[in-house]
Amino acid sequence: MAEFIIKHLQFPYEVPVLGPDGVQLKDHAGNALFRRVEGQRGENHDIPLERDIERGLRLGAFETEEEKAEAKPPVHGTIEELSEYIKSDHPTISELLNMTGGDPDLAERVLEAETLATAGNPRRGLVAAVAKMAGRAEGPFKEELDEGDKS
Repeated sequence: MAEFIIKHLQFPYEVPVLGPDGVQLKDHAGNALFRRVEGQRGENHDIPLERDIERGLRLGAFETEEEKAEAKPPVHGTIEELSEYIKSDHPTISELLNMTGGDPDLAERVLEAETLATAGNPRRGLVAAVAKMAGRAEGPFKEELDEGDKS
């Protein structure tokens, strides 16, 4: 198996289906069974089949060593740099929040950059999450956030 960080939004690949004894299962015709796995952007995956590795390399689906070395969370740059990152890479709300490490001040910076990147129209879920992190859930999101706390 080879370990790769997924660069594309998703990268599907196959893994062998193993029985309880660790031996790969086969169908009635004797063909090896595989199941599909969906790797998501930023996740680290062990990809067992050479054909999937070759396809991923051909498509540029994995981070290169250079990209790994250059990777620094843009949350520590300027608001403008973070805004450009949001425009170009289209990170999910979860990815943006993960970059903050739970720091409310960094979350506010992310929201400011999102607001700049979206011409004053930040994603509602990000606004709600940042408000909750800062302990100031107000307005139309308060009920949603309060309901989420009742687990």
